[in-house]
Amino acid sequence: MNTSTLFLVQSSYANTLSVLEKLQQMATSTDRVVLMGDAVMHVAQPTLANFSCAILDTEKALIPADSALEHLAVLNYAQFATLCLQYTRVVTLK
Repeated sequence: MNTSTLFLVQSSYANTLSVLEKLQQMATSTDRVVLMGDAVMHVAQPTLANFSCAILDTEKALIPADSALEHLAVLNYAQFATLCLQYTRVVTLK
């Protein structure tokens, strides 16, 4: 089990910037972040460059066309489930 924290960011588009501010206060560079739903549209936020980030492959279409994906892993559902099982702490931010 991983002793870091897995953060699942599932906020609405309008609330995501506020959630990312909370994330920056709570998370460390060893934690993992998965953006889900409308939060995926904020993938280019500079805050996220400090973390190991991922999105689900089914939500790749939500990423703005001019966004860079170097800092992102794209996961299918099986990989996402495996990732969740690797962590003892999973925090959902909405």
